[in-house]
Amino acid sequence: MKYIFILPTVFTILFATIVNVPDEFSTIQAAISFSSDGDTVLVQPGTHLGGVNFIGRSIVVGSMHMLTGDESYIESTIIEGGAGRGSNAVIFDSGETELAELIGFTVTAGTASSGGGIHCSSSSSPTLSYLIVTGNHANSQGGGLFCQSSDLSIIHSSFFNNDSDGRGGGLYVDNC
Repeated sequence: MKYIFILPTVFTILFATIVNVPDEFSTIQAAISFSSDGDTVLVQPGTHLGGVNFIGRSIVVGSMHMLTGDESYIESTIIEGGAGRGSNAVIFDSGETELAELIGFTVTAGTASSGGGIHCSSSSSPTLSYLIVTGNHANSQGGGLFCQSSDLSIIHSSFFNNDSDGRGGGLYVDNC
């Protein structure tokens, strides 16, 4: 007697979405809030108001540099922090993994207590690539970048003309 076994198979289809700013969403933050893990937020050249928070998402936020390799997109795609409003330009503070990537931007005009340009804390591990971080200010520490109790990667990026009233005008790193 022969037996035939039929085992149920579950197929999972994963869909990654490319979300365009400003074509589909007017702000980077709105696109991030809409996105799901694995998605890409593609940002066109221009000045985009900061306060960009990855809110724990494992997504890529990148300029056209990411697709073309053209470095002129780094200077022409700007995340501008809240100078005068007291806001970090970019925030990773919800345990983001190394799959949370920021690629190909100028990050500028952030003003905050810590990490005016980029604030990274709470065991976050983002990847920062092809960035120019300049003209940011911290009242306490890390004008350009503040990193505490995290594990970030920085690739092909420049930090200059950032300042702090306390420690680490360009970078402040503690337990990272």
